Amino acid sequence: MGDEDSAYYLLESRLRDPSADPTDLPLSLFKSITNNFSDKEVIGSGGFGVVYKGVLPSGIFVAVKKLSDALVEDKLFQDEVACLIRAKHRNIVRLLGYCADTQGKITEYKGELIMAKVRARLLCFEYVSGGSLDMHLEDEFCGLEWHQRYIIIKGICHGLRHLHEEQKIIHMDLKPQNILMDPNMVPKITDFGLSRLIGIQQSRIITMNNFGTLGYMAPEYSHHGTIKFKSDIYSLGVILLELITGTRMPPNIENVHKNWKNRLQETLSYSSVEASYKQVKRCVQVALNCMETDSEKRPSIGEIVKILNEIETGYEEDETPTSTQLLCIHPLELRFPFKPNHSITCPLHLTNNTDHRVAFRLQPERLERYFTEWLCGVAPPRSTYTLIVTMRDRQQSLPATDEFLIEQSRLRGETELKDISQGKAETEYDNFFTEVKEKGVDPVLEQTLTAVCDPEGNITAEIISTVDFDKMVSMDVHPTKPWIITSHFNGHICIWNYQTKSSCTGELEWKTDYVY
Repeated sequence: MGDEDSAYYLLESRLRDPSADPTDLPLSLFKSITNNFSDKEVIGSGGFGVVYKGVLPSGIFVAVKKLSDALVEDKLFQDEVACLIRAKHRNIVRLLGYCADTQGKITEYKGELIMAKVRARLLCFEYVSGGSLDMHLEDEFCGLEWHQRYIIIKGICHGLRHLHEEQKIIHMDLKPQNILMDPNMVPKITDFGLSRLIGIQQSRIITMNNFGTLGYMAPEYSHHGTIKFKSDIYSLGVILLELITGTRMPPNIENVHKNWKNRLQETLSYSSVEASYKQVKRCVQVALNCMETDSEKRPSIGEIVKILNEIETGYEEDETPTSTQLLCIHPLELRFPFKPNHSITCPLHLTNNTDHRVAFRLQPERLERYFTEWLCGVAPPRSTYTLIVTMRDRQQSLPATDEFLIEQSRLRGETELKDISQGKAETEYDNFFTEVKEKGVDPVLEQTLTAVCDPEGNITAEIISTVDFDKMVSMDVHPTKPWIITSHFNGHICIWNYQTKSSCTGELEWKTDYVY
């Protein structure tokens, strides 16, 4: 494998594994995937550089941010990379890789040839195709329905809580243009060019020229250069107000309430109208509280998330996880479509709705019946981990129901259970769960699953397995035909007819463009 092929593999491995750390990548890779930073590939620009669309050989898109050499010092670049490496969350754009390249170039200066240093500072992110939030902002009369706006509000707040409480990071330039929307309208915070790692300090004075965006910048920052967590809260308040009213200008609160109530009554039942109307009123109040001139009067992001949970559920959120709050497990009964003398697979979906990494281990009652390597893992915060459980080939179906025990526990360290080599997973996870039980700080939650074999010819689910199954990048179901379509890193597609149990393959040609 050549150096460039190895670099592609490193990048694509980050796309496949949400928990993987970003990796350093060569400048040549960035030039290759952006057509040498062609103007045709420009999809946006930020305060510190230009963003390009990159296309990998497999057809997958990434976003490449080329930082301006004139504006960005090495310390600022290091700070941004440090922020992004630490900030892993469903509502934060993922950093996949970075490049800090410096080369000598002979150039003429005042009539003499000198050796000048040419720097390239680049960041590679996941590609988010739904545009930025400002493209979706409209008033209460049109645009997104309330439940969509409310989900976006919650997503932004969860992402900001991860930055403030988990990573001690202040964003410093929160605005709709720095919140990207994925195809499912999930918001993702981006552009950490101004971020500061505050550590245990609550505020800091900066003497450099203030950056940021007028209209979203907190008064203490724009007037005195003071940055604190509550500075981001001010920006959040402006964003929430725009999401609710379509404008960041101080609204007539009574009119906003009335307009939303009228719109809700057009589409919802009475009980739903009342519940949604209470959410509107409370969110407006939260936005105004966030925009207090006195930063001490603004709520913390933890308090805001607590309020959102209360108005959604009607009671105060219990911060102590219970067995139903760590991982949501589906299905609770694993059904294997039996076929004699064939390995059989069944997907198990583990959804982590917490803001913490959660370790899990699946243990079959009858070890000899299943492949047990890697029936364990770490579910990243606010994401779904799909585990493929494989039954060994056998001549006859299971005589009775099997049982699996799944253990789960919260991970406190960022480096726990990382970089486990092949063949050592079972030992590492066994040591981890034993140690957690002995210390007694966090509970080890247990749940029992059942497993059965569906009779041959009565298949309820089937995983499409190929030689390159681990290189599959997407799967979709045709809306009218009995087809399941998969795309692979090798540039091919596979169409499987689940009625006739036949398949065909072909070349994958990408023609669709997206807005970043």
